[in-house]
Amino acid sequence: MPVHRPTASVRGRTLLRQPRSSAVPVQRTASSDPQAGRPVTTTNRSRTTRRKKNWYDEWIKRNAADAENPQTVMIQGFLHPEDCGQHQVLVEVSYKKLDGEPIDIHLLKVRAWIPAPYGSGFKAAPSPLVILAVHEGNVNTPEWTQGTILPRPIRFRQDRGQMAVLFTHIAHCEWYGCTRFLQGEMLDWAKLASLGTWVENKPILARRQTVASFPLSEKDMDFEFV
Repeated sequence: MPVHRPTASVRGRTLLRQPRSSAVPVQRTASSDPQAGRPVTTTNRSRTTRRKKNWYDEWIKRNAADAENPQTVMIQGFLHPEDCGQHQVLVEVSYKKLDGEPIDIHLLKVRAWIPAPYGSGFKAAPSPLVILAVHEGNVNTPEWTQGTILPRPIRFRQDRGQMAVLFTHIAHCEWYGCTRFLQGEMLDWAKLASLGTWVENKPILARRQTVASFPLSEKDMDFEFV
């Protein structure tokens, strides 16, 4: 399968394709992988293996400095959807702690923007803000809960097809399976993100029919100057 590459330039800047090691840790489903029967990895709880728990730590660390590359961003230290290439999305990862009894709950959250015009015309198309991973309690906590690699929300660029698969998986996880409206928003965003990518015709996304309520029409306040 040919590899899609970002456009050569956006607003006069050279866009570099990210190395494979920077990709989001998503395992392909049987529908998108010729090796049928491989497990589907969605979100990870504290009961999963240490290798799976470390996936998100490594993913964050590998991409944390993406906004600092002066060759690929307009303003060093700040990433905008227009800094993305044709087959990329802008991703934001954040952390939230819920103090509770008897244990604390740690949430790793994610949202993403499809850059215009590949999203919704003249504006970037934002995804819902959703839970990517959960850690229960304060024992064997992953790094993303400790304030070291994720002291504040960070943004970086990722492959559009991989993020389409990731949001599809999140939409079907246990804490979103009963929330039809939010689940629908995630699946519609994933469908839009998949267009023109290596996952567009995969069964996991090809059967999804986008509803009329998406993409969102209101202005995204995170990029209100656009």
